[in-house]
Amino acid sequence: MLLIQYLSVNKLLPDRQSAYRAFRSIATATAGLLSDIFSALDTRDIAALAMLVCFGVLRQIRSIRRSLPRESVLTLISRSKLDYCNVAFAGLPRCELDRLQSVINAAARLTVGAQLHDHITPLLADLHFLRIPQRIQYKLCVLVFNCVHGSAPRGHPSGREH
Repeated sequence: MLLIQYLSVNKLLPDRQSAYRAFRSIATATAGLLSDIFSALDTRDIAALAMLVCFGVLRQIRSIRRSLPRESVLTLISRSKLDYCNVAFAGLPRCELDRLQSVINAAARLTVGAQLHDHITPLLADLHFLRIPQRIQYKLCVLVFNCVHGSAPRGHPSGREH
C-alpha cells in the first residue's frame, strides 16, 4: 500500500497538514513528515524499521571490518543507531525483543569476528553490551533521572508542538 493511501485510509492527512504548509523549511517539513509516518506506525513496525536500519549499517561495517582495529569497529557500532528509540520499545512482547536482540548479537559477533555458532553471552559481557530489556530499562532510568534533576531534553522553545 502506498504511503498516501495508507495515510488517507487511516485519516491521518487532514489533521497532519502543518508540515506541508508553505514557508516551512525542508528540515521542518521532513521532521513533520517523519513524525506523521511514525505516528501511523505501531511500536512493532518501528522495531522492524530499526532492525532493518541497524542490520544495514552492520553490513556496511562488515565490508570494511578487516581493515579496522577493534576499537574503531566498536566506535562505529556504538554510533550505528543500536540504541535509537529504545524507550519506545518498552512493553513490546518478548518475541519482538528477541528480534531486536539479534541485532545486538550480530554487532557483538562482528566486533570480535565470532562465528554464528559461538556462544553470545561471554561476548556480550566482554564488550559490556547490555541485552535489549536491560538497555530499555537503562534508557528509561536515565530519562527519569534527567527529568527529576531538571536536565531532560527540552521541547520546542515556544512550548508548543508543531
